Amino acid sequence: MIKFNEVTWYSKFTAIICLLGIFPLLTFYIGMQYEKTLTIINDAPVVLAITPKEFTLDNPDYLITWEMATSSNLDYTYPQITNYPHKILMTEVNSAITTTFRGLECDDTEQTSSTSLNIDASVDYTKNNIFSVHISGDYYCGGPYPTVISQTLTYDMNTGKQITFESLFANYTTDKTAIISKIYQDVIVASTTTGDNCEDANTLLNLSENSQDYRISSSPNNLLVTVSYPHVMQACAIETPTPITELLQFTNKASLLHRLRGE
Repeated sequence: MIKFNEVTWYSKFTAIICLLGIFPLLTFYIGMQYEKTLTIINDAPVVLAITPKEFTLDNPDYLITWEMATSSNLDYTYPQITNYPHKILMTEVNSAITTTFRGLECDDTEQTSSTSLNIDASVDYTKNNIFSVHISGDYYCGGPYPTVISQTLTYDMNTGKQITFESLFANYTTDKTAIISKIYQDVIVASTTTGDNCEDANTLLNLSENSQDYRISSSPNNLLVTVSYPHVMQACAIETPTPITELLQFTNKASLLHRLRGE
């Protein structure tokens, strides 16, 4: 007779059989599930945390949208990016542009009936993850004469950094004379042969010793370069179109000049 409420030899035997049979099966099942889970994890794509400095769009022709914002004193308008995938970089660039324009305003101690701010802004380029703004005009905060401005703000939208003229080249300090000679070769020849008022201004020495500003031409094959002369020589500064192909020898592959050519 089976005794259900007592520990007997056959209840012990049954328990041992169950333990020996079920435990290996359970262990095998758990092992198989673990292996499947591990396979899924290993096959899953690796997602890396992207910082602003590492950000690169897959599509270099992504459309950067923008609109003109009005200054607080209503004296001028300036560009602000309204849509770009990396919102942190978009905010950084917008802030940098705003700061530059506000830096042209006269401060409270300089404000008089004769102070003035006459500037215009235009957007030259919005492709290949590049955003380029040009400022032109003049401002007067006291002194003998107004300050004439022609300045380009070009930003690499992969990093948020401003791209200066010098940073277009691999080693501007070393190659400066050769670069200036290449850009202004016709201007230098003309200034030494025409005998006009600028013949003593547009020399290789003067062009090399002063800073340069550039604009991205509507034609991606040309760069428009202008020397930033002091006031007394400004009339001799000529916006000079230069084929980008003639400057590539002074660059590396990371240069904006290659990106303008879609490389």
